[in-house]
Amino acid sequence: MKVVLLDNIRGIGKVGEVKEVNDGYARNFLIRRGLGKPASAGAIKESEQLKAAKLEARTLAHAQAVAMAATLANTPITVRGKANDHGTLFSGITETDIAEHLSAAAGAHIAPTAVRLDGHLKTLGEHTVHVRLTEDVGVDIVVRVEAAS
Repeated sequence: MKVVLLDNIRGIGKVGEVKEVNDGYARNFLIRRGLGKPASAGAIKESEQLKAAKLEARTLAHAQAVAMAATLANTPITVRGKANDHGTLFSGITETDIAEHLSAAAGAHIAPTAVRLDGHLKTLGEHTVHVRLTEDVGVDIVVRVEAAS
């Protein structure tokens, strides 16, 4: 069955492309979830408009992500946690904790999944953390971990 893709689908194609897929996959997955629709002359014409709109939205999101990355790169984040006398935290700083502080500093929502940590931050001091704002825009930020009083 030929379908017009309404969203980017890894391994299948991008928005607006006409793809030949199995009938069951088209009916039970793509069409049911709103990710595609049967290819017809009207659907193909509509997909070109959708492709242009998605490209414009992606360009705008990229510009906003670049501006936010510039702001975040120059803004160190301070997170406090209870620590022992040796500088080890009792409870590690997680992606969620960092995302909350970043959201407050940036004035926009940053998802915890955007913060890339190898493990929880468990020591006092400065740590470099990578934040992936979009697929192609990322920034390294400085997270200062201080002892709570």
